[in-house]
Amino acid sequence: MVSQIHLFLIAATCIISIYANHFDSYPDSNQLSFDPDVDVESGFKPRIINPIVPGSHSLPFMAFISIRVNNYAKYCAGTIIAHKYVMTALHCLTHAVRDLNVLTYQVEKLMTVRVGSQYKTKGGATYGVVESFKTNNTLAYKEENIVILELKHNIFVAGAKPIKLGAWKPKVGTRLKIAGYTRVVNGARKSIDQYAIGNATVFALPPCEGKPYAFCVRDVNQGASVGDEGGPAYMLVKGEYIQVGMILDDDPKKNTDQRVLSSGAYLLIRPFCGFIAAVTKGLARCKAIN
Repeated sequence: MVSQIHLFLIAATCIISIYANHFDSYPDSNQLSFDPDVDVESGFKPRIINPIVPGSHSLPFMAFISIRVNNYAKYCAGTIIAHKYVMTALHCLTHAVRDLNVLTYQVEKLMTVRVGSQYKTKGGATYGVVESFKTNNTLAYKEENIVILELKHNIFVAGAKPIKLGAWKPKVGTRLKIAGYTRVVNGARKSIDQYAIGNATVFALPPCEGKPYAFCVRDVNQGASVGDEGGPAYMLVKGEYIQVGMILDDDPKKNTDQRVLSSGAYLLIRPFCGFIAAVTKGLARCKAIN
C-alpha cells in the first residue's frame, strides 16, 4: 500500500524474501529470492495506496498466509469465512507450486495462516492447512481465481471471527473498503508489520480482463497494489462488514503530475456462493445485498 504523500516509483511484483528453513527435499529457490521490481531508491515494494494503518486490530476476519521453505517465501492476504476455513486467491497457491516445482499437497504442508492479530509476525494464533479446495471449473482447467483453505483446527482465539459474505451485484461508482498486507510508506519510509486499509471504486461491471467473475476498479491516489491479492473488498451494511469481493490484481502507475493511477480486477463473491457453502458444509453462506 502507498501513502498519497512521499510517493516513490513502484513496480508490480510478488513479495519474495529470504527465510531459513530445513526442507532439504525441496528445490533450492535461491534464484527466486531476487526481486528485480523492488523500488531500488526507496527499498520498498508495492503497497496499498493512501492507506489507513489501524492502531488496533479492527478487522477480526483478516488472515495472513505465508508459504516458506529454504530461501523462498510468499505471502498473501485472506479472510476467515468460517471457524475452520480461510478464503484467498488461487494464485497464492499455484504460484508457489510453480516457483518451487512441487505438487499442491506439498505447498499445503508449507502454508501457515495467522489470525486474531493485526500483525504478520506476532500475536493471535497460527494454523496449518489440511487441504485446499478449488472450483469445478478450475479442476477442469478453466481457472477461477479463488481457493478455500481448510485449517487443521477450528479457530478459537480472541480477536478472530469470520466475515459475512454478500451476494452483491456491483454498481459502477460504488466505493469499497479493501485491506491487505503489503508495505506502506510514511514520512520516514518505515515498513510496517501489519495490515492496512484502503479504498477502491468500481469502474466497470463483469467481465473484467476477460474474467466473467470479476469486476474492474479504477482510482486516483487510492486502491490496492500487487501483493494485496486475496485481501477482501467489503462494505458496511447495517453496522456489520460484508465481503462482496476479493483483490485479484491491481496495477498502480505514477503519472506526470505525481498522481498514482490504480486499476485492476476484483473477484465477485456472488458467483461462488454455492461453491463456498458446499466446501464449508454450510458454515459459510452468502446473504443477499442490494
